[in-house]
Amino acid sequence: MPGQLRAARQRGERECHDCRMDSPAAAAVPTPVQAGSRWRTSRKFCVSLAVVWSLLGASMCAVLFAVSLVPETGSYPDYARSVPRGLVVAATVFEVGMLPRAVIPVPLLIAGRKCLRRSRAGTRRVAAWTAVASGGIVVEAVFWFRLFHFMNSGRWLYPRSWHVLELSAGFLIAGVAMAGVLLGIASPASRPTPSDR
Repeated sequence: MPGQLRAARQRGERECHDCRMDSPAAAAVPTPVQAGSRWRTSRKFCVSLAVVWSLLGASMCAVLFAVSLVPETGSYPDYARSVPRGLVVAATVFEVGMLPRAVIPVPLLIAGRKCLRRSRAGTRRVAAWTAVASGGIVVEAVFWFRLFHFMNSGRWLYPRSWHVLELSAGFLIAGVAMAGVLLGIASPASRPTPSDR
């Protein structure tokens, strides 16, 4: 009898454990592996977005700088440039994507903060991300400010527009900084919990 009671008790404990594991509440709670996988996907998305934004901005500024190197013919305001067709096509493509690119830094700032908080990163890391992502917003704002300035002045580019090349470097630096902050964070699944410390 004691052996039968012990076997029945163990069988009941297993069934109770299976019921808890199959319950909707248990299924709704992600495991550490699932949480780590979701976080890595979120980080990959943010890093990819930062890289794409950075390269688009830097490439467009580089194309504009190349256009500014083409000698002008005539005098202002009736000047003209014999811009190679390849540069014209590249500039047109980048101009089409200017507005979508311009809105990327703001949602990227928010998404990056959420990503870092899910990883249980310290406040310094979150503050570093806020700083570098805000720097990206500043670079974008300077780009548009100078663009509108040139449009109002009736002239798109001056000969050898070095300031455009500086903006290209600004886009690259901001993108590298954002990617560096995100890639420097370990997955939450690999971080010790308070009970493990």
